[in-house]
Amino acid sequence: MDSSLQNGKPDSSCLKNVTLVVKPPTVMEGQDTTLQCFYDLEGIPLYSVKWYRGRHEFYRFSPSEHPSSKIFPIPGIDVDVS
Repeated sequence: MDSSLQNGKPDSSCLKNVTLVVKPPTVMEGQDTTLQCFYDLEGIPLYSVKWYRGRHEFYRFSPSEHPSSKIFPIPGIDVDVS
């Protein structure tokens, strides 16, 4: 029996149909941009969404945590979740 199957179902899952949208796609320093992430969880609860600039995380959304949104200070990035 395949060890990655449990009760005939995979023991892990992943996102499908992930689309990242940056509006506008190119900005000058100091200009605003909007980042959006669209995905299909296929009915499985979301664990978290994390945004990075290089190796540095600047935003995390984890619906099961309180607060669900966390902002990490990175020079040059101002996060507005309103």
